[in-house]
Amino acid sequence: MNILNVFMVIIPVLLSSAFAYYVSKFQVKSQLSSINKQKWIDEFRENLACFLSSADMAMVMTDIALTGDRMVEPGTARKLFQEHVSKMSLYEERLLLYLDSENNKHHELLKYVTSFAYEVYTRPNNLLEKETVKDHVVNIRKLGREISNLEWKSILNS
Repeated sequence: MNILNVFMVIIPVLLSSAFAYYVSKFQVKSQLSSINKQKWIDEFRENLACFLSSADMAMVMTDIALTGDRMVEPGTARKLFQEHVSKMSLYEERLLLYLDSENNKHHELLKYVTSFAYEVYTRPNNLLEKETVKDHVVNIRKLGREISNLEWKSILNS
């Protein structure tokens, strides 16, 4: 009888300890997943903003070089254009690595980013219409926000 009482006390204690262990393990995993997802979102946003900023500056330098702005020497404008295109290329590659091409929204953003980058690269030889540039930037920003919001919602739901 005495041994039975001991088992009646030990079994619930062991079961509750095991249950508490698995619950805390699950909570730690989900917190780590949330932290990683938040970091991904922050880095994604930063890379997208830097990509757009570098592309914008490259186009400004092209305009300066083509209009012959006397405040900036043509060689300097060309050099600055190349620097900004180089930065833009770096951020484009980072975005390509961050995004999942099998996800429809990600795939659509990749399409806009690569198309926009190509147009900026070739811009010195092919002036873009301001509306085309505006459309690309608007679509890239819109998709970037949608992707960020979807990722945040997935964190909140997990």
